[in-house]
Amino acid sequence: MPEYECLLIIKLKDVISDPQGDAVKSCLQQLGFEGIGSLRMGKERTFILSASNLREAKETVEKIAKLPQIGASPVMETYEYTVERVARKKLRGT
Repeated sequence: MPEYECLLIIKLKDVISDPQGDAVKSCLQQLGFEGIGSLRMGKERTFILSASNLREAKETVEKIAKLPQIGASPVMETYEYTVERVARKKLRGT
């Protein structure tokens, strides 16, 4: 069965304040980094998934993204994802 590399990114909605992002931005500015306009924190999930095809893999990631225990809270967060087929490595004989 083909394998797919999945990346799920979960972010706070723009209307939700992000005190952690504000703290990191402030810290970077204190360290001399200029020009940082807005900084928002998020969560990232990466995993390898076995699926029959790309459509099935995307459907599975979509379901995972909506799980309250693991995915995005629909009230406070948004999500986006990418799914790419993992290229098989060719074994070379010696």
